[in-house]
Amino acid sequence: MVWSINRPSLTGERELEVLIHEMLHACHWDLDEEAITETSEDLARVLFRLGYRRTS
Repeated sequence: MVWSINRPSLTGERELEVLIHEMLHACHWDLDEEAITETSEDLARVLFRLGYRRTS
């Protein structure tokens, strides 16, 4: 899996979290910020522990 966010200050799990966060906003614009944040943090934590990493 290859993905990237053009912000050098974001790395690792935090970068994955921001990517998921923004994708959730795009898909579920009706959810409030708290729900988006909680969900993106949980998903990023699980995916990162399973080994998902940016490869380039």
